[in-house]
Amino acid sequence: MQAPEVQRPPPDWAQYDLMKYLDVLRTNQFATFHNKRIVVQDICRLDRLLADALHGWRDPPALVPAMLLLRSHAAFRAGAGAAMAGQAAEAPCLLRLCLECAGYAAIIGEDQKIAEAFLRRTDSDAARREAQAAFNAGRIKAAVDKLDENLKIVFSTLYESLIDFGAHPNELMMTASSRMERRDTETILNTIYAHGDGLTLNWTLKRTVQVGLWSAKIFVHLFPSRGAEIDADRIIGDISSVY
Repeated sequence: MQAPEVQRPPPDWAQYDLMKYLDVLRTNQFATFHNKRIVVQDICRLDRLLADALHGWRDPPALVPAMLLLRSHAAFRAGAGAAMAGQAAEAPCLLRLCLECAGYAAIIGEDQKIAEAFLRRTDSDAARREAQAAFNAGRIKAAVDKLDENLKIVFSTLYESLIDFGAHPNELMMTASSRMERRDTETILNTIYAHGDGLTLNWTLKRTVQVGLWSAKIFVHLFPSRGAEIDADRIIGDISSVY
């Protein structure tokens, strides 16, 4: 169900700490849009490219990969929102999902048997084991290597860096979003839920662009005729030249 357009917060919105936090995130998104205009424009260009490629597309030649690429686009949007809000430890989880959805689309390609294994994952324990064996980071690398060896290398770099900085609970995920402060006999740990301007925000925004580029390139490899219709190679090339 689509929510009605809301011009102002509902009554009692501000009495909850969660809603106040969401307001902070939205304010950060406004600030990022204003202060990081170049990288945000590139994120928006990639979003537009993926939306043009996928939305309203009639009769895709491989349905399951197309559906996965739609989910990849949705994850990209969610990751972009988190990145712009300064959620540097949480954005990598969403950006990893963007990578994996596009990567699973590459694994399937036009192979109906693998597509069926994906769709039947929850049918039984045996089906689950089959899907787990067919869909993982190693399988993504192998599938992408057949499309473009460089894309496999980029995937490995992006995937591991996202895991290090938040897609899995790791040391860098904690320390990059924490500050230690010593006061006399006390040690105070400050955990940053939403970063302001700085190296961490810049890294997260750059990774968002790079993940979006990778997903867009996978789309073009899997569906070249659709990519040609929307001039995807030119747009990808323009943005790739900077990143």
